[in-house]
Amino acid sequence: MLAGREAVTHVTDTLREATPRDSGETADAVRGSLRRNGDGHVGTVRFGKRAYIVNFLTRGTRRHRINPRTGRLERSKRAALDIPGVGFRGSAEHPGTDANPFVAETDSKVQPELARIYDRAAARAAKRTAQL
Repeated sequence: MLAGREAVTHVTDTLREATPRDSGETADAVRGSLRRNGDGHVGTVRFGKRAYIVNFLTRGTRRHRINPRTGRLERSKRAALDIPGVGFRGSAEHPGTDANPFVAETDSKVQPELARIYDRAAARAAKRTAQL
């Protein structure tokens, strides 16, 4: 169980560090958990409420137009986007973004340390068993 907790913490921290930051909200949304599953435990790492953003970050986006959303109360008013540093606009052209495979890179990066964590846990378990 300690190895599982250590592994989830390591993956969560490494993914949080690798997540691209603009506001930091996506990185802050990374959460890890460990739960019992039959005879063992399963660790899970997720992006919480910001998960939909990860698809855009990892796959990139094409150039596209952004139009303001209008809610029921806004229908009678002219909708506008408030673009930081620019001001209010009726729409905007987004230049698109390059793909950033930070999740796959994090997976590759954490594998050696996860192997060490579980090797140490196996060695401790073998030592305890030998002492019985």
